[in-house]
This record gives sequence, C-alpha cells and structure tokens, in this order.
Amino acid sequence: MDTYSGENDTDCMQSLEDRYNSTLGVCSAFLPGVVTFARIIIPMWIALGVPGSLLSLLVWSSKPMRSSSSVYLCALAILDLMFLLCQQLPFHLYLYYDIKVMYNPFMCRAFPVYNMWLQYLSPLLTLGFTVERYIGICHPFSRKEFCTVRRAIIVVSCMTVACLVLGLVQLHFYRYNPVEATCSEDLRIFDPSTFEHRFYSGWSKLTEVLFFALAPVAILVFNILVLVEARRVIRKRPAGTGQRKSAATTATLLTVSFYQIGAVLPVTILLFVGLAILTEAPQLPCGIPDSDALHQITDGQWPVARSYLTYLTVSRIVDCLAVSHYAMKFVIYLATGQGFRRQLGQSLPRFLHCGSADDYDGIRQHRSQQRRRKRAANSCLASDGTAMLP
Repeated sequence: MDTYSGENDTDCMQSLEDRYNSTLGVCSAFLPGVVTFARIIIPMWIALGVPGSLLSLLVWSSKPMRSSSSVYLCALAILDLMFLLCQQLPFHLYLYYDIKVMYNPFMCRAFPVYNMWLQYLSPLLTLGFTVERYIGICHPFSRKEFCTVRRAIIVVSCMTVACLVLGLVQLHFYRYNPVEATCSEDLRIFDPSTFEHRFYSGWSKLTEVLFFALAPVAILVFNILVLVEARRVIRKRPAGTGQRKSAATTATLLTVSFYQIGAVLPVTILLFVGLAILTEAPQLPCGIPDSDALHQITDGQWPVARSYLTYLTVSRIVDCLAVSHYAMKFVIYLATGQGFRRQLGQSLPRFLHCGSADDYDGIRQHRSQQRRRKRAANSCLASDGTAMLP
C-alpha cells in the first residue's frame, strides 16, 4: 500500500474547500461525530417542534386564551412551524446529506430571503411580547392603551413586512449557475476591491448585531425589569387569583424569552469569534491522505487547519442546539402554564372531534346534565336510606 511521505513538502498546498468541495466533505473526513450528532438532533427538533407548534397555535388562538400576548405567541407558533418545515428540513438535507434541494433557480433566490426573513422576525416577536409584559407589569395604567389585541396585530404585521423587506436584500448576494446547475454566493462578495464585498460585509455585520445581539440584550434588560417589579408587587400585597394568573403568564413569557436569549446569543458570539480568528483559508499539502492529515493537524503542524476544525466543531454543535428554541416552546408552555394545560385539555378533544364548536359544546352540556341528574338521583336515594346508584 502506498503511503504519503511528503510531510514537510509545502510546495503544493490545497485549501480544504477545494479538496472536499463542501463543508460536509470536510466534516465527514475529520469530524464524523459532528455529522452524526446533527443527523440525530435536527430531525428530533423537527419531530418535536412541528406538532408542538400546531398544538400551541390551537391553544393560543382559542377564545378563552385570546389576549394581546396570545397574538405574539400565535405568530411565533406559525413562524416556528414555517422555519422547521420549510427552512430547517431542506437546509438539513443539503448540509448533512448533500441533497441539492436548493439547486434550482427558484430555491436559489427564494431560500436565502425566506431564511433571513424568519430569523429576523423571531427575536422581534419575542421582543414584542416582552415589551408588552414590561408595560403590563411596570406601567399598569398604560396597559389598556398599549396592550390590546388590535395593537398587537398591527405591530406583528408591521414586523413581518419590515423583516421581509430586509430579507429581500439577500437577492443581491446569491446567483444560480444554469450551466453547472449550482447555487452559490456571488463571487464578487469575496473580492475586497468590489462594492459587493463591502456591502455584503457591512450588511451582514449590521443585521447580526441588530437582530441577534441588540435584540436579545434588549429582551434581557426588559426581563430583568419585569422580574424586579413583579417581586416588589408580590412583597407589597398578597397575591389574589388575578395576580396568580398574571404571575403564571409572566413566568411562561419570561421562560420563552430567556430560552431564546440563551439559544441566539452564543451563535452570534461564535460568528464574530470566527471572523476574528479565521483570517486565513485552511490548507493542506496536495495528496496527503485524510488519516495522515488528521494526525498532523492534531499534532499542531497545520495550526490554521486545526483552528478551523475546532471552530467548525463548536459552531456546528451550537447551531444544532440553537434550533431548539424553535421546537421547545410547546414544552415550556406545558411546564409553566397551568392555564395552557387546562385549555389544551379542552381544545384538543374539540379539535379531534372534527365537528363544530357548537356541536361539541352541545355534547358536553348534554353529558354534564346527565351527570347532574345522576348525582341528584343518588342524593335522593341516599336520603331515603337506600343504597346509592353505581
């Protein structure tokens, strides 16, 4: 068997991108555990998040749960469903199975817009209901003016349109090659001498900071203010039924927003860390076998390649875990919301009954009347000293 003997030959160097043609090729050669982890965890999030989003939408859109906060939560449920099915699923197939689902003219232009539209919108919706909860707790006299269903619908609609407009900028960065039937970023964005490079670099940094750094930090600040004020109110006066219900809702919303902060901020931090440390393209000698290359990288002979693989490992794991905030909201609602659990128990049978709400309510009323008659009959029999009906 031939072995590679040019360990110190640096006359011919080849970048990892040219050697393996894709990030999946690099991961398969050097980081197979990362590929396995992603192939397990992402389908798990999709399997958990899709039915969870549907059930969340069913509960938050019901009449008993209708409020200004439920408007934001319904919008988040729809967004999570769209993200998991129409963004994460095709992207996962492309990234970890090399299935070219985006290699057609429509998907090449539409997918980047759709992807960024949803990612921009998610933290803004969370910020929206966080600010609303802040107004309700810290400025209760302004609640009737600002925390209304109509105003929430207007705010959500404006956020949706604004994020879509910002997402359309992605049309400028991607090109479809009909000859090779491939989709890739415009090569001009990699040339520092072009306007496209400066625009792409500036736009990417601006949106990353605005949506994935400043928005989570703002959510964190408002959450802290809400916690401080809620604690002060609870100490000042005993909690009644209305206060306990409001506290439960606040706990649910705070948990959702804190979870999103914990999922989004590490991804943003890693992005800027990558921009700082990955200043050179990782290269290896031409013709070196993967086993020898991995041995040399581990020994520190190729520090740029070693830094790149370390960063790739951490970033891919963090990215996979960050997707959880699109899938875990239903679990958070169940764990923290007694009203949500109660309404789910009422709405789900009605939904599964597949009849109208009036028909289902009529059946429930009929069964309730039967139970009352039975209890009344048992009570009468018991008063006469007769055994009660089973």
